[in-house]
Amino acid sequence: MMPKVEVRDIKTEKLGAGLVRITCRVVNVGFLPTIPEIGNVTREGYPLQVKLEMPQETQFIDCNPRNAISRLDGINGSAEQTWLVRLPENVIGSGTISVYGPAISSVNSTVEVK
Repeated sequence: MMPKVEVRDIKTEKLGAGLVRITCRVVNVGFLPTIPEIGNVTREGYPLQVKLEMPQETQFIDCNPRNAISRLDGINGSAEQTWLVRLPENVIGSGTISVYGPAISSVNSTVEVK
């Protein structure tokens, strides 16, 4: 019945010159929304945080490693997140997408950059 969040549809797209676009969809598969309606009315609802952790020296281009999602409705409410990063030369590896907030526990998923 509580909010339950999953990270789905993780995609990496190499754009050349070390640039990689990483996208994912954050989905609430629980019954209740991640922020109650009264939280939106009073503006005291705490948003979910979505964070991308990549190898050291990764540059985030025109984006932040951490973003907020204001509210996901219950039963498949979703939001897409996109990051554009420049990886250090000759780095092939993985990163982690973390979603956390007061209404849910932490959820982690791995990103593979090949």
